[in-house]
Amino acid sequence: MRSVQVYVEGQRLELFKDEQITIQSEQQNIKDIQSVKTDFSQTFTIPTTPNNNKIFKHFYESSIDANIDHNIRRKAHIEIDLIPFRKGEIQIEKSQLKRGQAESYSVTFYGEVVALKDKFGDELLSDISELSNESYSYTASNVLATVQDDTFGAIKFPLVLDRTVSYNTGDSDDISHSGSGAIHTDELFPAINMLTLFNVLQTRYGITFSGTFFSDDRFKRAYLHCKNANEFQFITKNVDIPLTSPLADGANFNTSLSVSDYVYDSSVNISNQEITYLFPSAGTYAQQFVEHYVEMIITDISDATQTYYIDVFNNGVIERVIQGQGNVPKSLTPYYNNQGLNNNSFTFRVRATDGITFTSTIAYYQKFTGIASNGAVTNLFNVFGGIDSMNLPQDLDVTQYIPNMKVLDFFKGVLNMFNLTCYGLGNDKYQIEPLDDWYQKGAVIDITPHVDIDTIDVNRIPLYKNIDFQYKPSKSVTNEAFRDLFSRDFGNARSSFDYDGGEYQIELPFTNLMFNRFTDTDLQVGFNVDTSLNSYVPEPSIFYMYESTNADFNMNDGSHQALTSYVPFGQDVKYQGGTSSLNFSADYSTLLNEPSQVNLFSSFYYPYLGNLYNLKNRNIKLKAILPVSLITSLQLNDRLVIRDKRYIINSMNTNVTNGEVSLDLIQDFRATLAETGVPIVDIIKPDNSAQCLDIRVLLPKNCVSASISGSSNIISITPTTITEDSTITVCIPENVVVTGQILTEDELFNLALEDGSGNDVLQEEGTVIPSEEAYILTITYTFLNGSTASSTQVIIQEP
Repeated sequence: MRSVQVYVEGQRLELFKDEQITIQSEQQNIKDIQSVKTDFSQTFTIPTTPNNNKIFKHFYESSIDANIDHNIRRKAHIEIDLIPFRKGEIQIEKSQLKRGQAESYSVTFYGEVVALKDKFGDELLSDISELSNESYSYTASNVLATVQDDTFGAIKFPLVLDRTVSYNTGDSDDISHSGSGAIHTDELFPAINMLTLFNVLQTRYGITFSGTFFSDDRFKRAYLHCKNANEFQFITKNVDIPLTSPLADGANFNTSLSVSDYVYDSSVNISNQEITYLFPSAGTYAQQFVEHYVEMIITDISDATQTYYIDVFNNGVIERVIQGQGNVPKSLTPYYNNQGLNNNSFTFRVRATDGITFTSTIAYYQKFTGIASNGAVTNLFNVFGGIDSMNLPQDLDVTQYIPNMKVLDFFKGVLNMFNLTCYGLGNDKYQIEPLDDWYQKGAVIDITPHVDIDTIDVNRIPLYKNIDFQYKPSKSVTNEAFRDLFSRDFGNARSSFDYDGGEYQIELPFTNLMFNRFTDTDLQVGFNVDTSLNSYVPEPSIFYMYESTNADFNMNDGSHQALTSYVPFGQDVKYQGGTSSLNFSADYSTLLNEPSQVNLFSSFYYPYLGNLYNLKNRNIKLKAILPVSLITSLQLNDRLVIRDKRYIINSMNTNVTNGEVSLDLIQDFRATLAETGVPIVDIIKPDNSAQCLDIRVLLPKNCVSASISGSSNIISITPTTITEDSTITVCIPENVVVTGQILTEDELFNLALEDGSGNDVLQEEGTVIPSEEAYILTITYTFLNGSTASSTQVIIQEP
């Protein structure tokens, strides 16, 4: 029997001696491929010892005032023979009493990915106030420049319109250079970069995401389109009203009232305090009560035609939004009487439909009302106030336009889009990477000596009858036309097999807007217009930003501008000299007019599913007794060798008390990173231009470093040594067309030339067409035990 230790927030639990603790672990299960998995245990029991009672604050006794919320999971970790095994969280489920005495607690252990889900909670993307820190000075000229700039930026403006336009038709909405129509800068909604969004999530939730995929163009050139209204209306950023400058005459105190020491600072704090009249000899009140209220006055506004919005926060939670225009007083909070009033801390933020300056005056009133027996009413006030000059710059606040979507749904949607796996590294750090990358990094471990060979089940793989990859349907007129023509949605993929399995479906929470490329030009735009040609608010959409492209069309930034280039948005992105698509299918690219062969399915799902559907594959179920050293180091992406066959782990149940592991395995026919000399990634096929390629290099398990060398025709490799998963830069020259001379047939066969001179001469000018150029990268891995292995990356450049 192994010694098992369970810790909750650093405090060790006392366990029953015979209690069995089983941890179920799975990362990608063929029964539910789209779910991101984590470790969790079966519920186990622990005794109600004084030590455990202290940790769980006598959960069984509700009359005890505890300083913890038992509905919230608590940090925990498990050790086996003092060797770290798992980190995660513990949730108390119940307590059992016998004969009126507490006997045990029931608890469940959850892995770290569940903790990440808890952090997101039910928050919406629009709740992420940190997004307001992404500065973008919103002017027509800046929007125009962004439309033509293909460099990385947090905010971009895709050419997605809420109306239809034409090209070279002579109509009033013709946006070609010969037409009178134009795309207006103030009709374009913004889009926020995906990498920017993930960075903001890290800041908000106090977490760290790691992984080389974040530096991949297939991720960092993706943008979430921010459209939550039919028409665009510019709104500035929310700016805090500082409340730091007291009124010129100071606070107004009435010495007849008991409370006159209020401190007016960065918030208005209203507390449940009694305010009483101090001079009863002046008269007796039959009734008396107290009210609190706050008033704001906007004056000196630079443009009284603009609308402003005051967001009122009560204890950090938005309570109301007050809309105003011009120099008008606004009562911001309801009246409160002194009965049942909780402590309240009010703060204020302001935004407007344009950059403006103004003066804000906020006054907090403590009002005492006394009613004498003869009906006479006495009102006395304490007034505390502040006055501040404000400047609202013309900065765009993307949270005003972000789609109505939960953070968790967005996060899961992105993981499913790129088939990313997410797992905890401890201390609120999470690794995110494509599933196939994760599998490639696993170690190859022979567990044959530990397998119970008495009973091994060899099953057929429970393959799916239908595999379906879907976006949410788009209401766009272009998508509807595609749907009517092909009886399916643009970019979706579906495969059917003569198997009796179930339905495997990946449905993203995004739509896949089909763009429209105009005839005889490289200009394409998107239409958020339905079949009735009415504007609509779409489901969230993700677009790729392509590279700058030549196209002649008109834009209006206050005056008519004839542009000759722009940055297309849509399904396509330049990637390692080729293109990659956000489609799941090989549908024709609307921009490139060619099939999207490199797409989400082929890049991120085919490696796993191709191995799964291999006719030689089998599902193996067995038991093994693993030593502590292996149980504590085994990871779900490790490849397990049993006799002469290799497997990946579909799921495993580990009894940490006796070392018995139930394994659900799938045969593995894919190469690993550490298999000497074997290319394990697709060949990179750039065009013939001189260029530098970003290539992600992953380190297998237990690898301490890798050195990268290349064939002599490579210009440079940076860096050449890495100690963690990294993106390296490989620069290659242009594969040029060489101009030269062609020899005559006479010379080639050593015959006398026509001039009879007997001299060998070159006869005519010509060109030598080059062939493809190959570049070979060799990656040599060094492991903890000093051993080495290598793999290769092949680059074949077009002629």
